[in-house]
Amino acid sequence: MIGVVDQTTADKAVRVALRGDFLIDVAKGLISGHSLVGKFGYNAAVGTTTETVWAQQGRLTYVAANTTMTISSEDADDTILGNGARTVKVTYQDVNNVEKSVTVDMNGQTGVTVATDMYRVYRAQVILAGATGTNEGDIRIGTGTITSGVPAVVHTAVIATEGQTNQAFYTIPAGKTGYMLSYYTSVGKSNNDGLVDLFACPLGQAWVMKEHITLLSTPFTHEFKAPRTYTAGTDLEARATSTAGTVDVPFGFDILLVDD
Repeated sequence: MIGVVDQTTADKAVRVALRGDFLIDVAKGLISGHSLVGKFGYNAAVGTTTETVWAQQGRLTYVAANTTMTISSEDADDTILGNGARTVKVTYQDVNNVEKSVTVDMNGQTGVTVATDMYRVYRAQVILAGATGTNEGDIRIGTGTITSGVPAVVHTAVIATEGQTNQAFYTIPAGKTGYMLSYYTSVGKSNNDGLVDLFACPLGQAWVMKEHITLLSTPFTHEFKAPRTYTAGTDLEARATSTAGTVDVPFGFDILLVDD
């Protein structure tokens, strides 16, 4: 019939338009009590043993209490007067999941204390740099003995020249509820398939798999019709495994944070 619009299509268009405008307003800071978080990670060499999707191979290690962590680089030129990274802003949470940030002067391969109350490391980003314009070496935040700029236990890493962390894990801050809007992933090596999982650990509980994706060199994106809900203190972590050989795996997600 001329002039008749399919109602399902029309409703969908309206919902998409409203959602888009709302999220743009949130991003602009126009919606009180709401904010957006976008996390993205990449692991360049996932093997047949499960690994976290982050710049550091292997699995992420979690601490159980406020912990003193240091920051250091593999390159001596990442220092306050060097040509590489001079200062790095670190955003983290304490054991009460209160988000904090501190900007640290780099000292090359020598560890510099970031803070004494670190529980979860959310992001690290180079703020000031010398002639190179960014970090010349891999920068790591961690605990334990530092050898040639590498701490015994790594909790986050900034790969040389990338300027910020590349890690697909996050913890919902205190006083907020997180609504996951979408995520994407893929496996970067042809003829090798991979298994990518998103795990969640609500505060004081056990890890539970929330998303389970098997891929063969094919990108995958999922936008939730009803956002996945995560309460304050919930740890989220993307993990990947290759069925044979090694594959490179990206994983990213977007979360709307709403004040409780």
